[in-house]
Amino acid sequence: MKNDKLLFYAKTFDAIPNAPFLYQATLDKILERLQALGLTDISAAASSKDGAYALDDYCLYVNFKRGETNLPLIIDSHIDHPGFVLNDQGYGIGFGSIGFERLKKLISTNQPEIDIFDNEGKFHCTKTITSFNYDVKPIIKLEDNVDVPNNSHGIWHLPDFREDADHIYMKNADNMVATTVAMALIDDIANSPDLYPDIDVTFIFTFLEEVFEVSATHVALKKRTPFGKITPKSSVIVLESMQSVPMHADDEILQNKLASENLKELRLEDDQVFYSPELREKILAEGSVNKIYEELDLKLPNHDDGLLVKINDTDTVYGIYYPDQENEIEDFILNILKTEKVPFQHTVSGGACNGTAYSLYPTTSSIITLNIPNRFKHNIGPDGSIVAEQIKKSDIDDAFFVVSKLLQTDSPEKSSQGLSKRLKNSNLAYNTEILRKLQIERSNVTWGAKLRIAHSKYFPDSLFEKLRFKIRGVAARIREKLGII
Repeated sequence: MKNDKLLFYAKTFDAIPNAPFLYQATLDKILERLQALGLTDISAAASSKDGAYALDDYCLYVNFKRGETNLPLIIDSHIDHPGFVLNDQGYGIGFGSIGFERLKKLISTNQPEIDIFDNEGKFHCTKTITSFNYDVKPIIKLEDNVDVPNNSHGIWHLPDFREDADHIYMKNADNMVATTVAMALIDDIANSPDLYPDIDVTFIFTFLEEVFEVSATHVALKKRTPFGKITPKSSVIVLESMQSVPMHADDEILQNKLASENLKELRLEDDQVFYSPELREKILAEGSVNKIYEELDLKLPNHDDGLLVKINDTDTVYGIYYPDQENEIEDFILNILKTEKVPFQHTVSGGACNGTAYSLYPTTSSIITLNIPNRFKHNIGPDGSIVAEQIKKSDIDDAFFVVSKLLQTDSPEKSSQGLSKRLKNSNLAYNTEILRKLQIERSNVTWGAKLRIAHSKYFPDSLFEKLRFKIRGVAARIREKLGII
């Protein structure tokens, strides 16, 4: 990579375990770097001119505000990765789309190994998974519980960070290579203020994304950060590293499924279809590509043709509550990509990320996900094997360059590229009944998870915690049945 900071942060984050809910070790490292860069807590900061940060139970926020700008910007990156949260009894729960059928197959053929780290990120041991079942939750059992502390990370046993001429290979590129870009941008803004004289940018590091985009849902529900409100004038860039797979024809009837089926069962069914390298080829071979590509004359997304400017997720079209408004950040980013001759893709793609949260709840029409294509997302290799995630170095460089260029531009040009607005009138745009059902689902998962996230743990460490967690969970389910958002 051209930027040494990018390589530094990628290596740093790859060495830190970051299973869902257990974000503390990653957060501590980010706070250490922010303080080394001279940023201070909002309570002690006179202003955000030189950078300030703030925390709540769901996110870390970093803000720079100096000069004058017409572009209030939010840049979001999550800091968790699919994995297992383990207790001290020799079993754990899988979080994130790890592919349950894939896991069963792995166990039946060659019991997979996971590396175990305590909640502070200290390595303890490597153990094999001996069984898996899904009753109420996806539960794995280990060979034993020796040297497994409560609330340990269980991550796939993989080699440490490595690189070749064109790629880097990480245990957790989703999403730590995107967080690498965010941290390198913060580093650049702090150390080179003359390059960024007019900015109003808030970086949001969301603690929990792999479970229903919980942290971003919290922000979207509040429509504000500690540094100000999110308004229709705000622009949101979600930095991600995810698969670039065409949407399947079945997505055309997803709205009917959402209307009639239990959402939990639908999510479980969806996880059986893991995002394997074979999925794209299977969709093409079966001719089961969603008709949206032909209708809008769109190219199919892939992992080789550069950054993906993404303006939809499986569950929503971005900015859906603003049907007549353009997506300004889509235009701004596209103009920079074209002017600077940066390779990119601008098309429809499946999957879900924090862009869903900022769209399911009315925040702004100006939302994109800037996706750094990840060929082996969630460590899923050929035939379901466990592999490191593979990212092109040039895509990482380009993501940093494009966002940096945007931050250096006070009044970016726009030219109404229009794909986002067209999607709002397509088969991918769900009706208000479906959107409300999704809102209720996510908001109550977010409400119910608050205590666990606040304490960076999933399993209680005392009877008192167990009661508190249980009561909160039951109350969340009641709220969902009552249709409370």
